[in-house]
Amino acid sequence: LSTPKDWEGRTVGYKGTPPPDLFALLHAAGADPAKVALVNVGFDPRVLTEGQVDVYPLFKSNEPFLIRKWGYDLTLWDAADYGVPTLGLAYVSSEAFIEEHPEALVRFLRAALRGVEVVYHLASAEHLGARGDVLSVDGRGTANLARAAAEMRVRRFFYVSHLDADRASYYPLLRVKGIAEEHIRRSGVPYTIFRSALLYG
Repeated sequence: LSTPKDWEGRTVGYKGTPPPDLFALLHAAGADPAKVALVNVGFDPRVLTEGQVDVYPLFKSNEPFLIRKWGYDLTLWDAADYGVPTLGLAYVSSEAFIEEHPEALVRFLRAALRGVEVVYHLASAEHLGARGDVLSVDGRGTANLARAAAEMRVRRFFYVSHLDADRASYYPLLRVKGIAEEHIRRSGVPYTIFRSALLYG
């Protein structure tokens, strides 16, 4: 097998549910998904070495090394090589750690933004209602991200705000969104702020 086009007539594994980037990769390579047998393989790469599948989705950080250590040769296909964007990992931390080590978050954001040209900032605690801490997420979170974006010379910052966002607003959410917008404007990074009414999705 030299390209994903060669996956036609073969058994291709996926983990959990078939991801959209798998179908995008097949399309980009000119392969017909209807001619590919897709099977849920879980997370044990031995399904590849034991011949249960011809193509196995792996984590590049460790599984290729493991399989080669077992004595098998691999051909790797990266969706990005076919112009297919893929989702990255999500990183989480406890609120207590962030409170105790605020600079660790900023250093992490700087590292995460290295080489990034455009930021799309959609994060918000609004959907959590009364349980959400919009001041931390929408306010301080945006301030930290805008600061890191400026330090890493991001070329454009897109932000989804609300109609009537204003730091002087009576409504807490609109007040925090107004503060967040100010952090972005003061960052020095070219920006686009979308002020939405209601969002669905």
